[in-house]
Amino acid sequence: MNIEEDFSDISRIEEKCASLRIEIEEISLRNRENLDSEISFKQRDLERSEVSLKQFLREEKDLIEEFELSKKILSEKEESLLKKKKQEEELTKRFQSLLSQRDALQLKIRGAENELSENKNKIQNIEQLINSFKIDLARLNAEIENLESDLNNFQGYELIKMSRDNLVLRLTKSQESFFKIGNANLKALEVYDSVKQEYDKVKEKCDVIINEKEKILKIIHEIDVKKRKTFLRTLEQLNEVFSRNFAQLSTKGQVSLSLENQKSPFEGGVDVIVKTGHGKYFDVKSLSGGEQTLVALSLIFAIQELKPYSFYILDEIDAALDKRNSERLGNLLKRYMQKGQYIVITHNDEIITNSTNLYGVSMHDGVSKIISMKIN
Repeated sequence: MNIEEDFSDISRIEEKCASLRIEIEEISLRNRENLDSEISFKQRDLERSEVSLKQFLREEKDLIEEFELSKKILSEKEESLLKKKKQEEELTKRFQSLLSQRDALQLKIRGAENELSENKNKIQNIEQLINSFKIDLARLNAEIENLESDLNNFQGYELIKMSRDNLVLRLTKSQESFFKIGNANLKALEVYDSVKQEYDKVKEKCDVIINEKEKILKIIHEIDVKKRKTFLRTLEQLNEVFSRNFAQLSTKGQVSLSLENQKSPFEGGVDVIVKTGHGKYFDVKSLSGGEQTLVALSLIFAIQELKPYSFYILDEIDAALDKRNSERLGNLLKRYMQKGQYIVITHNDEIITNSTNLYGVSMHDGVSKIISMKIN
């Protein structure tokens, strides 16, 4: 249904309603008794017209909504159409570009095919040359084998395999060398024999010296190995006694000897490492004077235990020790006095108490007298 026709129908209905109202007004002026039937009829007609009008209004509203929706859809379709046209233009341009690229590639392909065909022809020509060279090479090798078999009948010759240019160059150098040498010395063989005899004698002596040198170097190596083993074994034993002595003199930690150069022990010295109860390591230089004295005495007594002597003199070794450490030192001296004689110069009561004999010096009238006393 067309919207303009609906509007015209609505207008006609409205006009009809208006005329009916006018007629009703006219009829109302008449005698109501005579016109009741006619009024009823007209009212029913008016009601039907109003119903039709409402229906047309609803249809008009629906048509308007449908018209707006159609306009919206049409606008969207137009926008989509414009986009499609733009895409079509872009695709057309791209298609033209691809066509141009295809034509260029086809030209390149034809050029490459032509070049490939030429290269194939060149390869075939080269292969033919190679085959001919192989045939010539086989022929030359056969000739060389024949020549070598003929040369086997001769002795004292040297077969030189090199190119012709190199042979010519070598021949030229040989000729120049011959010219420099000059005339041959007929006594050269005799001189050579005498010189060779002297050389053989010198070489024989040199060989003897080299063999002796190798034997000496071998002995030196064996001595070095034994010296290293003996040193490490002695160091291990000394380290054990050293740690034990320090444990008897001090309760603050442990001491040990460590090589400065583990790989080459004789190229470095020996460090004294002190480990405290907390697991910290210190150098002996960071200890107090008394602690350093205990470390030194522990090491001295350890060395004496490994290589004992019969007689020792110690001068005020307890000067930096307190009473407790002096007591421990006295007990250590008492144990070592069982293996040797010790003369200790001291003023410490703990050391004196653990001794066997006491010696003192006094002055009387300007004359020194030595006093001795046996304790144990």
